[in-house]
Amino acid sequence: MVFGVLPALPSSSVSLLVRGAGAASVLASVRGLARDVDSRIVVAEVNTGRAMVGLLLTPQRLGGVVAALFALLSVALCLTGVWGVVAYSVSARRSEFGVRLTLGAEPSRITGEVVRRTGSTALVGALLGGAGSLVLTRVAAAYLYGVGAGDVLPAALAALAVLALALLATWMPARRAGQVDPAAVLGAS
Repeated sequence: MVFGVLPALPSSSVSLLVRGAGAASVLASVRGLARDVDSRIVVAEVNTGRAMVGLLLTPQRLGGVVAALFALLSVALCLTGVWGVVAYSVSARRSEFGVRLTLGAEPSRITGEVVRRTGSTALVGALLGGAGSLVLTRVAAAYLYGVGAGDVLPAALAALAVLALALLATWMPARRAGQVDPAAVLGAS
C-alpha cells in the first residue's frame, strides 16, 4: 500500500509513505520501481515510521530535557536551603549542645535529635508533595501523551528521593551538633 503526498505548488520532490513488512525489502522495491519509471528519479531520504515519529517528537523531548534540568536545579536549591536552615539552627544552639554534652548527653543522641526534628518536617513535606503530584498527574493525564492518571510509583519514588536527599542535607550539620566542643562553647560565653 502506497500513499503519496503531492505538494500544492509544483515541486521536484514527492513524499511517499509505504507500508509493508521489512524496511529493507520495501526500500529495495521502491528504489527498483522508481528506477523502472524513470532512471532520473532519486530516492533520497528514507526513514522508518519510528524514525519519523522520533523526528516529530524532538521538540517535545527537548522540552522534557529542559524541564528535567530545571527540576534538578530546583531540587539542588531546595537542598541547599534545607542545609542552610539546619546549619543555622545548629550554630544558634551551639551553647545548648555544649551544656548538654557537659552534662553527659551522648553526641549520637544530639545528632539523632537534630536529624529527627528536620526529618519529621521533611517527611510531612514529602507526603504533601507526593499527594499533590498525584492530583497533578490526573490533570496532566488529560493533556500529555503516555501519562496515566494512576501513576503512583513515580510519585512515590520522587517523594522518597526528595526525603532521602533532605535527610542527607540534614546529616552534615546534625553531625556537627554532636561534635561541639563543650569547653570552647562554654568558655566563649
